[in-house]
Amino acid sequence: MADALSPLDPFLTALRADPDFNRSDERNELESALVRDALITDLITGQGYLDTTLDCLAEQGIDPDAWLGAVVNNIEHVIDAGVRFDRHETGLFLPAVIH
Repeated sequence: MADALSPLDPFLTALRADPDFNRSDERNELESALVRDALITDLITGQGYLDTTLDCLAEQGIDPDAWLGAVVNNIEHVIDAGVRFDRHETGLFLPAVIH
């Protein structure tokens, strides 16, 4: 069985690397990735919107359809491989219950 991971991991995007990136380009990519991750996290926890997330991905040069396909592949891999999630997480699609 694989190491535990966050239920959000199958949805998140990777940092784009380019050998021609300078420090400013790297910083901009990191900031863009943080925006993407925040929107994806909001989407998965029920606090965001799919169209907002897909628009952001497109604006940042990520094909939304390709991202959706990658998410499906990631989830299928998680299921097929029996990947376990960190026990402190609430689950793939269910937000934490606030009491």
